[in-house]
Amino acid sequence: LCWSAGSDWLEVMTNSDEPDLRTRYVNRIDIDNQEWNEEQTARLRRFASQILSLGLVECAAVPDISALFDVPWPKLATLGLHECGPVDGMITKLYTSPIEHLELTYEPLSAAELRALVEAPWFASLQILRLTVEDRAIVDALADRGMPELRVLELDCYELELATGDLEVLIDRELRPTLATLELQGIRILGDLPQRDG
Repeated sequence: LCWSAGSDWLEVMTNSDEPDLRTRYVNRIDIDNQEWNEEQTARLRRFASQILSLGLVECAAVPDISALFDVPWPKLATLGLHECGPVDGMITKLYTSPIEHLELTYEPLSAAELRALVEAPWFASLQILRLTVEDRAIVDALADRGMPELRVLELDCYELELATGDLEVLIDRELRPTLATLELQGIRILGDLPQRDG
């Protein structure tokens, strides 16, 4: 059962210290264009233990969006952040969450955050991964890393060029046997596209 919090519910959750018993059923948050001050950010963190899915678009928190994850999110399986500012220091805060579906888009991941991502205990078991990156480091990181459950891989990068050999790495059947969708945005492929059997 999914009970999603939109803007009205989110106001109840972030604008009062008085508990509303109905909010205990909320296990999903999908919201856009919100800004939370320090008190509102702290109030939102009170619900971290019950949230399965968090999707934020153009949202901001104090001092930054990573402040939401200063507490454990033990049930968080789906996380999507789009145009929410840099996520530096956030990935390691999520190491204890059971992430299966991760989208960090618009703001390119820094080199340090990309390293933290591929070292995450749940990285190899991701089913969906959508990232905005600043260079080919993610391709190199995936070169020998098995992700047996990955079904969707989407990479967005500004003015990146990849060779056909890089594509072969990304669609490697032995490393990513369940990959059904590879989407590359803003990326130019040099050479003939490889064919994938099966």
